[in-house]
Amino acid sequence: VVGGALLAVPVEFERPAPGSRVLVPRGLVPFRRWSADGKTRPAVTAGTSAVPDMRLWFQLPASVLPLEVERVTVFAHVRAPFRRATIGGVRDGATVPAFAGPVPVEPFRTEITDPALLRPDADGGLLLDFKLSAAEGGPDGTPWKIEALALEVVGRTGGK
Repeated sequence: VVGGALLAVPVEFERPAPGSRVLVPRGLVPFRRWSADGKTRPAVTAGTSAVPDMRLWFQLPASVLPLEVERVTVFAHVRAPFRRATIGGVRDGATVPAFAGPVPVEPFRTEITDPALLRPDADGGLLLDFKLSAAEGGPDGTPWKIEALALEVVGRTGGK
């Protein structure tokens, strides 16, 4: 590489017609950690201890709201040796796992298609849970890190 350049391209999102089927790519659904008091804060993406329950709030773009979500695909790349992860939707305050098991070495994905888990809130957000066990069979305090976590959403726009 001899040099580099930064290129900025303005992007404008048009609202699809009511009833249109849309795919929201994974780079366009930011997330934050959600707390029981309804406030959001930055998600914890690295540490050395277990994460017994981290509820994440994924914000859908305003241009597709209201949206009847049909399917979400969670893309994850987590470096967490000796640990087990659970990623899933939320029903009646409890986690409904879509993925549960040892953390894969490679990036992985899992789908959620249960309509009861895919209802956006009044602000157009979807809740998912992320859990990470303590290190099992490895040294205590083994570090972990979420390298990437993203959501791809497929749904149908509602009428306004």
